[in-house]
Parts: sequence; structure tokens; C-alpha cells
Amino acid sequence: MQAAFSATDFADAATLPGVGTAPLNVARICECTWMCAPSPIELNIHANSTGYQVITVAFRQVIESLG
Repeated sequence: MQAAFSATDFADAATLPGVGTAPLNVARICECTWMCAPSPIELNIHANSTGYQVITVAFRQVIESLG
């Protein structure tokens, strides 16, 4: 799961619309959760539809590698 979200990647950068440049791991969190969403949703760690898609692909890859 760490790789799917680039959790430890502070070296690479990505552009966030309306924000500018951010470390890749921060950008992934903003893209895949509601943590960067404007009010009234703001600061919600739960996955959004993009995040659930990333989680699904990560789990599918692990399951397929088992068998």
C-alpha cells in the first residue's frame, strides 16, 4: 500500500490544482482522500473514489501474486 500512495516519496514533486507544487506523497494524499478538500468536507482522512480505486488495484496485485 505504501508504494501505491508514494507514502515515503518526499523527493519527487507533483502539481496540485489550486495549490501549486507539493511533495509527491502529499499530492497523492490530496488526490486520494478528502484531506485537502474545501469546506464542508475538509480534513477527512477517508478515501475518495480515486483512493478506493488505488486501494483496489493494490489489493488485486497482492492477491494475484499469491496464486
